[in-house]
Amino acid sequence: MPCHAMPVQVQVQNVAKQQKQTTFNGEKNMSAKKFIKTLGLLLGLWSLNSQGSAIYFNAIDLNPSVNLWRYEYQIVGVNFLQNEGFDIYFPVNQGFQDSDLGVPTAANSDWDVQVFQPDQNLSHDGFLDGLALAANPSLQEYFTIDFIWRGQGTPGSQKYELYDANANFTVTDSGQTQPFPNTSVPEPATLLLMLVGLGGYLANQKIGKSAIK
Repeated sequence: MPCHAMPVQVQVQNVAKQQKQTTFNGEKNMSAKKFIKTLGLLLGLWSLNSQGSAIYFNAIDLNPSVNLWRYEYQIVGVNFLQNEGFDIYFPVNQGFQDSDLGVPTAANSDWDVQVFQPDQNLSHDGFLDGLALAANPSLQEYFTIDFIWRGQGTPGSQKYELYDANANFTVTDSGQTQPFPNTSVPEPATLLLMLVGLGGYLANQKIGKSAIK
């Protein structure tokens, strides 16, 4: 049988279709990879923040002319019982002196907070103390304290301890405060919704690919 050449118009349509399919696949793959990369980053950050206790801080320069600063703290990864609490230290070897620490504010009425001034003569560090007045107190808001900063640059991380006053003030955990993360980490429910959205997104891309054929 004679072999008939494909009409030119059909060839042009097939080339255009192939180019369109290639462009679609490229855009789809780039979008999907970007979405998955972002989701993976958020999952990693959430996993990191879910491991044990942490106290995050902001350091705010209230009045540069008198070196007046404010710390804002938020505690995560801890379920306090009544009469459990935390201490955040202001060491004398960083230049903190008597009366450098202002009156602290509690995150809410579930907490009792007070400050103990540093004492250079006795080499006693100052500290902010927070005591839970009820079980599972709210930790959504910030604890704050104003203070005089005599060091160089911006005030940084501090030592903290968690304790149990029910057990003769036994220290149950300790660490260093950390700056607030630059990236907001979603809660588990939000991450679940994002995973569901990813599944729907990929399914929709598959349907779109089929529609081009």
